[in-house]
Amino acid sequence: MKKILFVVLLVITVAMSATTIYDIQYTTDAGNDGTYPSPMAGQEVTVEGVVTAIGANEYQGNTKFFISDVTGGAWNGVYVYDWDTPVQIGDMVTVTGEVTEYYGVTELTYCDVNVMSSGNVTPSPIIITTGQMSAGESAESYEGCLVKVMNVAVTSEADDYGKFSINDNTGECKVNDLFDVYPEPSMGDNYSYIMGMGHYDYGDYTIEPRTSDDWALSTPVSNSSKSWGKIKSIYK
Repeated sequence: MKKILFVVLLVITVAMSATTIYDIQYTTDAGNDGTYPSPMAGQEVTVEGVVTAIGANEYQGNTKFFISDVTGGAWNGVYVYDWDTPVQIGDMVTVTGEVTEYYGVTELTYCDVNVMSSGNVTPSPIIITTGQMSAGESAESYEGCLVKVMNVAVTSEADDYGKFSINDNTGECKVNDLFDVYPEPSMGDNYSYIMGMGHYDYGDYTIEPRTSDDWALSTPVSNSSKSWGKIKSIYK
């Protein structure tokens, strides 16, 4: 009898942990407001992932964080709205919580978080275009994921909430300050890259840098030390 009970409990445990982040996030249904709500909204799930960002909304004095499937890729990240568990980037965690839609953001809430191991390799950022992060199903697929755009120009300066626009000539997208850190851009500034967590913020899909290492200004090329004769020879 004990053996049968153990098998039943094992099956239940496996079934609970079989949910993936992809299962939570993937959808082709834009929903009533165009924010592509999770097909599992309202359900309690147990999911496993590696921590990719910590300290979201840190100014509120909490420890919200993001996790990703170890394989990375689109639809494989999610925001964990947890107040109590200190985690570090690279921690492998299991999270049991309710899938919740909050103003267009898919979150795990009312969470029980267990840190299984630390120091794990995190997925590399997904290289995308600003156009892919601007709107629709493409942008939604990167919500909760670490993304990186290359060779972008600032097309609007930061508003009162720290949100500004960038473009790599494929369409504008927004950069924001969920982690209370962001460049202080001027109109026309060029960045060789900006990276951060894909997110949704009051009507805009956004890139949320985690630290100052998540962006780099482009270095202008100077011709002051070059020989004009050599430069002219290029055009002969």
